[in-house]
Amino acid sequence: MRLKVAGILFLTFAIAYQAFPLRPRDITIDADFENNQLYIKIKNFVSNPRKNYIWKVEIVVDKRPPIIENFFFQKRGYYKELVVDLEDLEDVSKVKIKSYLTGGGSLERKFDIQRLKDEALSR
Repeated sequence: MRLKVAGILFLTFAIAYQAFPLRPRDITIDADFENNQLYIKIKNFVSNPRKNYIWKVEIVVDKRPPIIENFFFQKRGYYKELVVDLEDLEDVSKVKIKSYLTGGGSLERKFDIQRLKDEALSR
């Protein structure tokens, strides 16, 4: 009887795991105002980065059309890094970043660039 209950619980968790896709854990950014570059790091802890990886990142700067980056694999099992060149980073106020995982999960974060600028000036 216990074996039957354990088997049913295992199947329930296996099905539930597939029903709720994983998503990236966190998105962090840093800005280089001298070179007009935005450094983006998306934390995505997976055991198989060639199968479960961040396949798309959308970057919306202020109200401009999105910058879309597509990927076919993830080199490391912990994070994905990318660098975006923005010719007018000094004038940017808000950035929205949304990352998509191959399993269907996604994560969106909004950042205040002026706050990054103030932090950079105070260093």
